[in-house]
Amino acid sequence: MQKMRTQAEIADYIRKKGIKQISVAEKCGFTKQKMNAIANNKQRLSVEDYEKICIALGVPFDFFYNRAKEGES
Repeated sequence: MQKMRTQAEIADYIRKKGIKQISVAEKCGFTKQKMNAIANNKQRLSVEDYEKICIALGVPFDFFYNRAKEGES
């Protein structure tokens, strides 16, 4: 369940910041379809892809994980 919440946190962050998914996808080396699938919980989020997304967004590695964990409380 944690991974799905983490992916939801990523999608929410991107939306709230007004960032285009295609921009994140390009920085990560993903297709726009892959980024969309990750953001919509239709594709498993690997640790490697998670790291690429964090780097592309300029956030610490544990940023979305911690947000998702706080949301479970």
